[in-house]
Amino acid sequence: MFFTSFGETRNITITFTSWTPSVSNSSIFNVPSQCNRQEEIFEPLLNNIDNTKEVGCVSRTTMLSKAQVWVNNHVPYNQGGDYQGYREDCSGYVSMAWETSKPGYTTFTLPQISHPIAKSELQPGDVLLCTSEHVVLFGGWTDSGKTHYTAYEETRPGEGTVKRETPYPYWYNTGCFHPYRYDHVC
Repeated sequence: MFFTSFGETRNITITFTSWTPSVSNSSIFNVPSQCNRQEEIFEPLLNNIDNTKEVGCVSRTTMLSKAQVWVNNHVPYNQGGDYQGYREDCSGYVSMAWETSKPGYTTFTLPQISHPIAKSELQPGDVLLCTSEHVVLFGGWTDSGKTHYTAYEETRPGEGTVKRETPYPYWYNTGCFHPYRYDHVC
């Protein structure tokens, strides 16, 4: 499926992909189905991004401090809601930590402001991104073998924003999650 929006100052083309797991997500880890960004959810989000914000750089310490605020305040998962002007979903949460334009990017559009990196390059403030499903903020390795890390994420309704130890690269669909770095990290 393709979606193209022509605005006064930008053209956006998005290719939607699909994935059929060999094991149901719900039997491993319950990520809301809305994270799949169906077209009717995705189009209004693109039209509401404030592209007037000037981009500077954001320190890794700032990213994690901002992420921790949502953890401390138990911000709930709600794709239709916002907190501090950002969507209360996984990509809105990362957008907030990265100080992007409000209401934030989506899992599909985060690659526009970030770039792939190797696992060995991961540092706090980077992300593990599956563009068709979910994104988590990398907080640092929790073991010397680099098999687990601290993940900050906005997750399913009822759980909301959490900080927890997570297996690398993620709990499920491990071939989809890849490390990315924000283009404007200081």
